[in-house]
Amino acid sequence: MMRELWLLRHAQAQQAVEDGSDFARPLTKRGYAATQRLRAWLQQQPLLPDKTIASPANRAFTTAYCFYADFPAWQTAIVPDQRLYLQGVPTIKQVLAEQPASLQRLLLVGHNPDFEELLAELMIVNTRLTLDTATLAILTFSVDWQNLAPQKARLLAYIDADALND
Repeated sequence: MMRELWLLRHAQAQQAVEDGSDFARPLTKRGYAATQRLRAWLQQQPLLPDKTIASPANRAFTTAYCFYADFPAWQTAIVPDQRLYLQGVPTIKQVLAEQPASLQRLLLVGHNPDFEELLAELMIVNTRLTLDTATLAILTFSVDWQNLAPQKARLLAYIDADALND
């Protein structure tokens, strides 16, 4: 069975204030607009992810929630996982390895630099892609989640919300 890993970097968030929490940063108006464009793209897709795991940081979880605005059942099924909040590639790979073999499509919503580093590690082609805010990379591979290793995945799609029309 072919599997898909969808990596969505959170939409643009407000800058952190010196005494504020990075974890609580909300989306900007531009960030919300980007999620609307991604949502419109999602409506045109024949298949949705089977499971969504998001960083519980406000900007990432809000991005996931807005991404599924037209799919309320998917909104309530978003699984927050602290391990997606700037814990590094080995920790994300642990999250992936815990997924059941029956899971075909998984969406992770989180942060850089972890997502860019994971993308670079997993792709067969040694190309460094940039995941700007509100950018989605979809990888496909034929091994189980537990056996996903470096250079085992192909880039199926790369969707930058800024390149999508309103």
